[in-house]
Amino acid sequence: MALLVAVLVAWNCEYQVYQWASWSQDPDWIDIYDDHGMGARVVPGAVAGLLAGWQGGAEERNGARWMEGTSVRGPVSYRLMGLASGVVWPLAGYLLGMAAVLVWPQPVQLSGRIPLDAMSVDAAFIVAVSCIAYLLGQAIPLRVAPLILGFAAMFLGAIWGFFFGIHLTYTGDLIPRQVASWAPPAPPVWLPWCRAVLVTALAAAAVLLSARRWKSAVALAVVSVTGVLGLSMTQPGGYEASALNSVEVRCRGHAPAVCISAPYEKQRPQLERTAAQLSGRLKGVHGIPTHYVWTDDANFWEAGGAAGSSWAIPVDQPDLEGLASKIVSGGDYSRYWLREDCSDDWPFASEYPAYTAEDAAVFYWLASCNRSSFESQLAALPAPERTAWLNRYFAATKRGSSPPPIPAPDER
Repeated sequence: MALLVAVLVAWNCEYQVYQWASWSQDPDWIDIYDDHGMGARVVPGAVAGLLAGWQGGAEERNGARWMEGTSVRGPVSYRLMGLASGVVWPLAGYLLGMAAVLVWPQPVQLSGRIPLDAMSVDAAFIVAVSCIAYLLGQAIPLRVAPLILGFAAMFLGAIWGFFFGIHLTYTGDLIPRQVASWAPPAPPVWLPWCRAVLVTALAAAAVLLSARRWKSAVALAVVSVTGVLGLSMTQPGGYEASALNSVEVRCRGHAPAVCISAPYEKQRPQLERTAAQLSGRLKGVHGIPTHYVWTDDANFWEAGGAAGSSWAIPVDQPDLEGLASKIVSGGDYSRYWLREDCSDDWPFASEYPAYTAEDAAVFYWLASCNRSSFESQLAALPAPERTAWLNRYFAATKRGSSPPPIPAPDER
């Protein structure tokens, strides 16, 4: 059974990783760890709760505690021997599964670095589950108790990422706030390892409590809980579990600057050409984008502000139409275009009332859709008048008001 547990956990890890990678184009270790590495934590956690809870309850049901007093080993050593199966095999399964993930050839190229420190916290979690389940199994020696403990451990493993989740952090050049404000500073390198020690200390407290070392157990539990809470409240970026996973970003150029993380560096020439083309068409317009940022998480962004303030555009593809739609949306994710091509059947009217004819005209003009009737409205304006109208348009977009109508020929 022990070997079966280890193989099951290893298979689960590999299955989760390949299931995710099969549809992801640009995966990174953060996504694998957060989204599907959870399975590598839930299964051994549930098994640890089941095995250790059963072992602790079986000793009570069989009246075996008298052996503790006659054993040549001390009470703590005796409890550790009783815990062996509940700790070793689930933990071995987790380590085997994660080792397979690390050394097995991946179906896609992964970006970032392996969050080994976060995995150490997971390993400490499995050990703590085993020790606490063993203690509760002794306290509640019912046959149904191990099942309840296993399900509880499964639930805790599923929400563990909420307390010890990790986010991608960036090194190198500074990323504009508009596309990086969601990413808190990377925690100090020692913090995740310290958390693993504190979680392990909680497991040790459960063992001491089971061995009736009351004072030592309470003291260790207080230190563990206080330490974890204190680190979360006082350390910058304290809730991240990994300080090792980071990606380098380099920014080149000026007005606009093109910032690209290492996995997408090969796309820089195309993005620079597209950014230069858009910048040329917006020459003289106030508050045009100052940065084009292509990183692993550039799709997580906030409203960057439109005319009158410096703002950045997140990039997921360096095509002209996609970037034009983001410029027209004014840095507001909720106004991403549902249509990003040069077809002339713009769906603004009744189907999408938030998009006006002026929005369509600016998009088609920026995207150089020469065959569009919308684009011709702006193209027909003399350059000074077009620049003046674009300033009024982006100012209205920033305020959230209706854009001014494009001047008709007879009005000029």
